[in-house]
Order: sequence, then structure tokens, then C-alpha cells
Amino acid sequence: MRRAGCFFALAAGLLLRPAAGGIPGTSWLLENRDGRSQAYSGIVRFGGCTGSFLKPAPGEVPPDAPAYVLTAGHCIRLSAANEVIVSEASNRFAATFGYFIDTQDQQVTFRSRRVVYSTMKGHDVAIVELDTTYGELIQRGYRPLEFATEPPQPDEPVLVTGIPSRDIPSDEVFLRQAACKLDGRATLVEHVWTFHDFYRHDCADIKGGSSGSPMLSARSGKILGVVNTTTLGNQFFGGGFDCYLNIPCEVRPEGPVVSRETSYAAPALGLEKCFRSDAVFDLNWPGCPLDQGAQLAFSGTLARTTRPHVEDASGPPHRVTWNTTLSGAAFSHYRYKTGPEASTDCRNPQGYGAPLNLADAPRIDQPAPETPGGYYLCVVAGSSPTPDATWQEPRHASFRHVRIDTTPPILQPLIRLDDEGGSYRLSFEFVPPELSSYEYQLGTPAETSCAGRQGYLTYRRVPVRIPKEREPLKLCIVAVDEPGNRTLPVEQLLDGVQVFAEGVINGASFRSGPLAPGSFASIFGLNFTDPSGVTVKLTDARGAHFEVPPVVASHGQMNLLLPAAAAWGPARLTVASSSGQSASTGVQLERVAPGLFTANSTGVGAAAATVVRVRADGSRTYAPAYQCGSPFQCTVAPIQVAFSSDQVYLELYGTGLRGAAAVRVRLNTLPVEVLYAGPETGVDGLDRVTIRIPNSLPVRGYVAVDLEADGRTANPVWLRLK
Repeated sequence: MRRAGCFFALAAGLLLRPAAGGIPGTSWLLENRDGRSQAYSGIVRFGGCTGSFLKPAPGEVPPDAPAYVLTAGHCIRLSAANEVIVSEASNRFAATFGYFIDTQDQQVTFRSRRVVYSTMKGHDVAIVELDTTYGELIQRGYRPLEFATEPPQPDEPVLVTGIPSRDIPSDEVFLRQAACKLDGRATLVEHVWTFHDFYRHDCADIKGGSSGSPMLSARSGKILGVVNTTTLGNQFFGGGFDCYLNIPCEVRPEGPVVSRETSYAAPALGLEKCFRSDAVFDLNWPGCPLDQGAQLAFSGTLARTTRPHVEDASGPPHRVTWNTTLSGAAFSHYRYKTGPEASTDCRNPQGYGAPLNLADAPRIDQPAPETPGGYYLCVVAGSSPTPDATWQEPRHASFRHVRIDTTPPILQPLIRLDDEGGSYRLSFEFVPPELSSYEYQLGTPAETSCAGRQGYLTYRRVPVRIPKEREPLKLCIVAVDEPGNRTLPVEQLLDGVQVFAEGVINGASFRSGPLAPGSFASIFGLNFTDPSGVTVKLTDARGAHFEVPPVVASHGQMNLLLPAAAAWGPARLTVASSSGQSASTGVQLERVAPGLFTANSTGVGAAAATVVRVRADGSRTYAPAYQCGSPFQCTVAPIQVAFSSDQVYLELYGTGLRGAAAVRVRLNTLPVEVLYAGPETGVDGLDRVTIRIPNSLPVRGYVAVDLEADGRTANPVWLRLK
């Protein structure tokens, strides 16, 4: 069992641009009131993404030519795996020019007229016509970007210029730039999509809002690619998380690989050939590499991930098939092939079977593979019994990707069982695709078996209330992943005082693991409030017994101050009620077990810290490093560091670190000076760490504070520096 916390998701902080230029691996805000960034004035905020005003043809562009914006296909919509959008009228998109931090009063917005092209089939690109002309935008001073017409070098230096917005302070959501180098190419699988030969890079701050940003050659300033996806900022990896939404995996001979801290861009080479000499987009123009969308439609119930054998209402488990029905009036025949993702390229004409008549055989129902892994079904279609020029080009083949998965979820069920006095409230946390659904059952301990599948009910995402008058009860819980694999059952007895498994945690970080004598701890369980009192005892590794009076107690949680005299090593905590019921659990005591307090009292989010500002005249001011709209609804408060003659110090509060011989603190991986680390005067169990934040520290925005005490890491907490 674990406490369901409030998650405060922040990304790595943003570093300022130094006078000499960009720091590799960081991003910086662009300014343009004096025209210094005019070369990027054609980069726009496009809805929740970024886009680029295009100069689509070399030489002079007619003033009355349409104005086009290039962005990512998924910025139009999350299309089906084979969907191609061609000339779709739409005015729902807005392109805002002048999105620099110092020209907010000069922003101008134009609506879209139509989506001339968009797809996520093997690519991720969209071209949108605005409700204005090329000439009008030029007259307003916006500078269009051109396509690069030569392939980049393998380690080409590039600039990503865009408007990331997720996990960026709202007053810094403006055009910013990051510099890095290309790191080869990769074919990706992400959810249902496959992206071929995308550029790999490690430019910083690729996050929500960056999609559609141009990747520019640092040498020529021309567009090499369009920002598409990233593995930055992901909390989960492994198991079914790999290749899921926002966790793309690279298709390699050894299998799918998630390259951490890596981002990708869709190649733009050749897109200039989709525009006529008069700068008008024409999908049929000679040399245009884009898929025209002529293909058969896929339908069927095959899921993105599945087990090789599944059960349904029809009876016992049966073998999964490709279960794909093809349809469409444009073509009369088709060919197909299947194979493992690592060795099957649908674009390769080799391996396709003999032509089949669509009217006679519209369904592909051969068994799907049984061996776990990823597989493709590839289809090309044509209008004649024999492949000829009327047939779909293999490079634009349609496909379906499936992943056979027989592995149980890599996460344990995330259960929230709240003690409400007269009843319990049962609910769960979902983390798809690994924790996609839950099943549970309740019954008397003697008659209820958690083994097998009989008796389980599906949790319908409505909390279940369990009256205490039904005790004693046995609660069985199973989590199920997207393809239907199940965890081992979790058993919990509901009968008086109970301590949850791994229910004793650090009182600051709310993490399970070792605890330190003399530190705060929290216990989670059931029925901790008793009219006659609940007692807590600790037996240490030497067999010594200690009374541990609760500092705060509620039905399901107690906060404790562990005895400072307890010996290191395995210990046991026992909770007992006046009626004689008791529950105990093992804990590990160690000299150092650091945790930092947060403003939300959840172990995540804004640091529960104090900012000490020393003025030039020696006077001091004190302010919290957080701001709260209501209890447990706290965010980081901005701390002014730059352009100040003040010296800024930060006092962090935690527990379990007073015994440490060495304490180190880093702000976004940059080490800072630790002036004090030890007990806070006047409060047993509370520790304080004082650091100095130098004015020259080149980091701004949301900043992660990482503390290490004698090699043990505390929970990261967050600041915001300005």
C-alpha cells in the first residue's frame, strides 16, 4: 500500500544564454525588440505547438502566393497510423507571430485557411495555409525560413527554435533556442505510429509546445527537420512503457530500445519539391516525396498490444489473429507480408505475397505470432491483378503494428485504502499501459482465496466503500496491463489495527526504505485511532524496546519521531490498540536516511524552504520559497537572483541527515556551496541545510534541488530562480 500523493511535475530548469552565445545542451530565450533575432521572426506559436512561416521556392515568391506554415502532423491531430490528410478546409488553427519575450505588444495572429497536408504515417509533418498571403507577411517584416536542399552531415550542428510551454514558467513561454548536434538517424515506434529515419539529437527543453519547431542547420539557417518526439522528462521506462505515448523506442536488430534523454525530428529534406515554381503546394508535383494517401482502409479488433492467446465470452482462450479487414473503392487487388519489426521494412518491395482479389479475400486472418515482440502487417494495393504503375508504391505501404506481450506489469498495484472511521474507501491509481485496470474481491478470510480468477470484480473507477461492520474481511487486488497480463494478487486483511506493506516511510520524502534514528517517520495503515489510545513500540537490532508516542495520528496515518538511541540494523515497529489487537512490520535503521520536506507535505514539488536575502548594507529579509493558494496546493515562488547585488541563501528543511559526514547539494546538476547541514535548533528530528546561491549561477526557471548525504540521495525538490 502507498499513500496516493499529489504529483508536482516540473522539468529541468532553463539556463540563460551567456553573452558569448549558447551553451551546448541548454536553451535560452530570444529577444528581438532591437532586431537581433529577426532571422527567427517567421517562427510562430501554432496552437499548442510551434510552426515556421515558409519560403517554399527559391528566388522571388509572388506576393499573392499563399502563406504556408510548416509544423508537425500530430499538431493537427493524433491521426490514425495510416491517415493522410489532403486539402482539408479549417480555420481552427492560429499562428501567432512576434512571440519573443520582449515584443509581446507586437504579436499578430492569423487564422488557418486549410490544412493542405498532414500525416503521421511514417512521417510527422503538416503544411497549413494561412488566411493571408506571403506578400502581406513579408510586408510586416516577418522573415520566412527555407528548406535545406542538401542532407546534413552525421554530426551536423543544429539549432532548435521553438516555444516549449509545458513545465515552463508562464512568464517565460516565448521563443527560445537550443544548440546541439545531430546523432544519427533512427526508425521509431511510438504507440501505433512508426516514424522512418528520423534525426536523433539531444537539444535541451524539448517538451510540450516544442512539437513542430524547426530544426535548423547552424551553418545555413535552413530547415533540416521538424521536432517530433522525445524521451526527456519521462518518469517510467521498461515493460509496456517502452514504445508507448511519449516514450518512443528505436527499432534495432536486438529489439526495441528506448534511448533516454534523446529527442527526434522528422526529416524535411525534399519537401521543397512539393511546391510549384509559383510557390503553391502541389502534392502531384514531380519529385514530391510525400505519401498521397491512396491506399486501402484497415478495420478490425486487433489491439496495439495483446497476449498471443486471449479469453472472451465465446469460451476458452484462443489464438489471436491479425483480424484485419481491407476496404476501399480505389483498388481491386492487394499484396501483404508480415514479420518481426526488426527485420521487416514495409517500404522494401521484397517479401510481399502474390496479389489477392479484394472482393474475394478482404480479410487477413492468419494467426499473429506467439513469440513476444513487435510485428508488422504490411499492405500494398493496386488496380490490376499484376503489380504495375497503378499500384501503391512500397515506400508508401500501409501497415499495422502489434506488440505481443506476455510479461506481467512491472509496477505493483497502486492502492489507496482510506480509513474514514466507520468505513474504508478503496480506490486505485492508474498508470497506463502497465496499470490499465484493476480487479478486486472481498470476502471472509476463511472462504476467500486470492489465487485464480474466480470471484474478482472489475473496478469501474468509482471508489468502493467497505463498511467496518463487515469485518473481518480479506481484500484481494490484481492490476492488469493493456494486453491483459495480471500482477500477482495483493492480499490485505481488514480487521482492526493493520500496517500496510511498506507502510513505514520517511516523514519528509514519503519514500519507503531505510530510516534514521532520531528522524521523522510516517506509518500508513488502518484503525490507528482508538478512544483508549494506540501505542507504538520499536524493538531495535540489539533487542532494546522503545515507546514511540505518535506526534500526529489519524485513522490511517501516524507521524512519529523515532528514538535517537535506537541501534542501526533491522528493527520492528508494533502498533497495538487498547483492545489487544496489534500489527507489526520490519524497518531498517541506518545512520543516514535523508528526506526533504515539501510545501505540499507530499515529498514532491516545491521545497519547504526559506530564502534569506542579505542586502549590501547587511540587513536581512526572510521569505518562503513557495506560495500556497490553499493547504496542500503550493507552488514554487520566484527567487530573484540575476541582476541583484544581494547575496541569496536557501535554508532547506529535512530529516534523517544529521548524522552525515558529508552533504552535497546540486541545482540542476551544478554544485553549490553547503554552509551548514545538521540539526535545527529547538525542534527534535528536524534538520536544516543552508546553501548559498551565487548570482553568477547560470540557471533560471524551474530548478531541481538534489541533495546527497553520505552517498544517499534525498527526494528532489524544486525552486524557481529568476
